[in-house]
Amino acid sequence: MVWCIAAAVLSDRAQAHDVVQEAAVVALGKLSDFQPGTNFTAWFGQIVRYAALNERRSKQRRPSLGLESGVMESAAPTHDAPAPNGPALSAPLASAIQTLDETARACLVLRTVMGMTYAQISASLGIPEGTAMSHVHRSRQALRARLTAVDNGGLDGRP
Repeated sequence: MVWCIAAAVLSDRAQAHDVVQEAAVVALGKLSDFQPGTNFTAWFGQIVRYAALNERRSKQRRPSLGLESGVMESAAPTHDAPAPNGPALSAPLASAIQTLDETARACLVLRTVMGMTYAQISASLGIPEGTAMSHVHRSRQALRARLTAVDNGGLDGRP
């Protein structure tokens, strides 16, 4: 689950692995901040999310050498954990998913790929449950509209 959070924020599977490892080191250092009786996965998920956001910001400041393949290109739409080398999504779908902001993309991945409840998504990302629901709903609408535009001859409406 935490890998999906990192991958959704970064759109880079290999970098997501690195960020989760870095976040684990940070979490070990902050273990005394963890409140016993609360959700450890949600606590760690927040650390992963912030680490991924920091990595994404630093990556944007550095000159880019090219875009990496996104996590969604290999994610299978199942309710099981995604296989890192699973079936690829179509190019238009992968491209459409990349247009979503990182929180919306994370909500969509956690709901669609991981099969998490909105309450679990809310706790994992530190956002209200209604916001998670809205992100998933709006993301699906945006993807549907974008893919319909592609199917109808392109994003500009011309064949």
